[in-house]
Amino acid sequence: MDLLGGMASLSPFPSPAFFSSMPLLPVVPLLLLTSSLDWLTGCHTFTTPRGVVIQENWTSGEGGLMLGVNRTIRNGKAVAFEFLRIDSDSTYIALPGGKNETHFRLVSKTDSEVVFANPEHDFPKRIVYRKTADGIAARVDAGEGSAKAQEFQFKSVPCAAKP
Repeated sequence: MDLLGGMASLSPFPSPAFFSSMPLLPVVPLLLLTSSLDWLTGCHTFTTPRGVVIQENWTSGEGGLMLGVNRTIRNGKAVAFEFLRIDSDSTYIALPGGKNETHFRLVSKTDSEVVFANPEHDFPKRIVYRKTADGIAARVDAGEGSAKAQEFQFKSVPCAAKP
């Protein structure tokens, strides 16, 4: 029985080459990974010098799954959004605009930083989250050492508060 309506050959998952090209690191069990990323949990806001507000909110890793949402607001209007998750195989999955999943594999993790990468993706190739004194820093770049990068210094805010 074809449950995909004739689309069985299409896969939202990266090719096997994506995973074989990654450094050989032990895959951290999800429950351990998500519980060790508690510093990412909560609501975070970044305002650009031009007044664009970027919000990123993460659930706890309860149940072994972290869910996130990112929203960009310009002149009082939402102009972009992205659904995020850190999944059971230690993969960060982004759905910009709610479609077209992009997978980033866990490549390193410390108590205050986590790095995900997908060398096959156009941009970004890496996503880095780092714990800071008053929130989180997020960096997207074209690969380690690349000058092509964007960094966001998010401040933690109460989840019910407006930025």
